[in-house]
Order: sequence, then structure tokens, then C-alpha cells
Amino acid sequence: MKAKILKTNDKHKYNVCSVMGLDLSLKNIGLVIFDFTGKDILSQVYMPLSKEEDRGKVVIDDMAWFGRIRDKMRELFHSARPIVFLEDYAFSKKTSVLTRMAESGGLVKMVAYELGIPVFLVPSSTWKCFLFGKKEKDDVKKDYEMVPMEVLSKYGYKAQATHDADAYMLGQIGMAYLRLKYPGIMDNNANYTQYQKERAEKIEKI
Repeated sequence: MKAKILKTNDKHKYNVCSVMGLDLSLKNIGLVIFDFTGKDILSQVYMPLSKEEDRGKVVIDDMAWFGRIRDKMRELFHSARPIVFLEDYAFSKKTSVLTRMAESGGLVKMVAYELGIPVFLVPSSTWKCFLFGKKEKDDVKKDYEMVPMEVLSKYGYKAQATHDADAYMLGQIGMAYLRLKYPGIMDNNANYTQYQKERAEKIEKI
């Protein structure tokens, strides 16, 4: 993959080769990597736990779990040099869920920082509105399980699970953002509705 220089508004320069949509969850990580033409070149649902560990037959401590995520991110960031579009933390009533998600997200951000990888945060409601074209958050929440079908219908991408479907859309809205804010990074243009442009402009770099 040919490298490009991304000069962000905070005056940083990054040597980048691809775009990554990254969706973190409690058990699985969905990721899709795109080249600068917008073609998906790698999609994966990564499970840090083995089947035996997931079923509780084998005990694994938190540090080993985080270590696997760290190693996987290092491997991918080294090989793909991506511009990462990461789903921002979603609200949860369970403190344990929020804690684990925050720890995982912080770990990914630290690995990216150490390797000079730019990370942009995308609220879950933002990319869902980008996909469904709906302005009411309640309507978008109702359609959550329809994401894989909607992605297949609109983009022709057949997801393995909701995780990589989410990651695919994080990448899609990320590429829209790049086309709007950083012309020259993507090798081609794409047509977006005014509403999609407004959603993409809500993305923030960390």
C-alpha cells in the first residue's frame, strides 16, 4: 500500500497507508481496513478469548486479556499504518461494562499513540444516522440489529457479525470525513447527502 502524509489540524503529521474502522465490545473486536480507493482489503472479528475461556472452562486474568488486545493492535497498526476511526464509548447502566470498555479503548489509544497512528472518535449514533439517514436517535436504536442487512443492501458488504458491520460503517463515515476535511488522502470522490456530510463533520480527533 502506498503511503501518504496526513497533516491534521493540530499540526501533527502522520505517515499513513490505509483507513480502519474499529469497533470494540466486551468480547469481540470488529475491524475493517480500506485502501485509499475505498475498497475493503481486510475484515475481521477478533476474539481475544478462546472458546474454552469464553465458556469459563479455562480461567484467564484481565491482564492477559488486555495483553492480547495490545498485541493484536500493534500487529495491525504496524502492518497497515491506518487512519483509525474508533467508536466512542456508548452509555451503559452497568458500571462494569463501562469500566471494561474504557480500559480497552484507552489501551488501543495508547498503542496508537506509541506507534504514531492517528485516531478519530465516532459516536455510535453518528455513524448509525449516516447509514440509516434518520435524525431521531430512538429510531436508529430500534434499527441496530438491522445494521448488517442495511450495510449489505447499501454497500454490498456481507458481514460476519454485527461487530464487523459496525466497523465497516465506522470506516465508511471515516472516509467521508477524510474526503470532506482532508482532500487528497482518498484517491477518489464519493457522493454524500447533505445530512451524511453533517454527520461526518461531527467526528473528532483525539
